[in-house]
Amino acid sequence: PYERVPLHRYVSLLEHAARKFDRPYLGLELGAQFGLEEMGPFHALFVAAGSLRATLASFGMFQGQWQTRTSLDVTAQAETTTLSYRIQNRAIWPRSQDAEFTMAGLSLMLKQLATPGWKPIEVHFVHSIVGRGQTLGRCFRAPVIGHKVSNHQVMRNSDLDRQCSWASAVLAS
Repeated sequence: PYERVPLHRYVSLLEHAARKFDRPYLGLELGAQFGLEEMGPFHALFVAAGSLRATLASFGMFQGQWQTRTSLDVTAQAETTTLSYRIQNRAIWPRSQDAEFTMAGLSLMLKQLATPGWKPIEVHFVHSIVGRGQTLGRCFRAPVIGHKVSNHQVMRNSDLDRQCSWASAVLAS
């Protein structure tokens, strides 16, 4: 399960599978089921982080271990923080399935660490979301915008700085 696959092949396979099986939301569906337990040994690291902000810092630090030629950046502003994900090679296109998989997976993991009611303020995608906006909005429970510079989620700082529900359970035992 931990074998490396070149990024362009993975992205191409995901796009091809979505078309072949007529599953236009394949990446989104897979990402919405890709929780903490799917992260292998990193699962324990994220659970022990204590806050969503600390989890994002760990995620960014080790992201290159499971996917190369991509960037995962966290940028804090006064009231919000933006988590950005981008494939660095512009020649890898289309890549909407990968973007939706990654953003849905990140959202589920953050929800698992915080509370089931956690949600981002807004989600942006590089690709067009024409005809997809309602489905994406329902998945993320937030406004979704397409044609952006990177794929990202905007989150409240107050959510990121609160102690994670998992951390509370670990500290209590």
